[in-house]
Amino acid sequence: MGIKAKSNISQKLANFFGGLGYFFCLLQWFWAIVLYFSIIEKLAVLFSANNDKQVYKPLVIIDTGINMPLMIVSAIIAIFMLLVTVYIIYKIPITIAKTSEKIVHSTAENITPIVLHAQHKKDTKSNHKKISIRLVIFIKIILIIIPVILSFTSQYIDSKQIDFDIAVYVSLWLACFSILSFATQYIFANLLSVKKQDLW
Repeated sequence: MGIKAKSNISQKLANFFGGLGYFFCLLQWFWAIVLYFSIIEKLAVLFSANNDKQVYKPLVIIDTGINMPLMIVSAIIAIFMLLVTVYIIYKIPITIAKTSEKIVHSTAENITPIVLHAQHKKDTKSNHKKISIRLVIFIKIILIIIPVILSFTSQYIDSKQIDFDIAVYVSLWLACFSILSFATQYIFANLLSVKKQDLW
């Protein structure tokens, strides 16, 4: 096996844990949305202009007996939908990881010149790379911390759907998984000599 192939495998292994980190991080944000769903729902109702103008017509179901061709078509559609669902479930973590990586890295790249200017440093290639790598780590930490803070502040919601202890417990566990995944990514990167700029 060549050096390039080994490097590629090392990078994929490290980024696998990075992908897990982004996945758990997304779950953290999803959990925060669940905790604040009652507030989001109230805001959605407030901003919905046509909410009261909708007219709902009753659904009329006509029983026509068993229709074999229709049943076969329905079964084929159901199997197709099942296969699509399995494919989506398989693809979701990869899509989440790649999309999150692009957002985090592009944000870091955009902020890097501002940080360098604030530190009175020249925007050289080495300085740019060093700061952008640090910013990526910083953004990951922020993305983990904010949902945890939101879970703690959920105790002040009037119409809580989930008990405060459960809200915090789940949030902290998800945060631990996110931190562990990202930490494992950087540990493998150091052990396998993967460049920091190649990490997700």
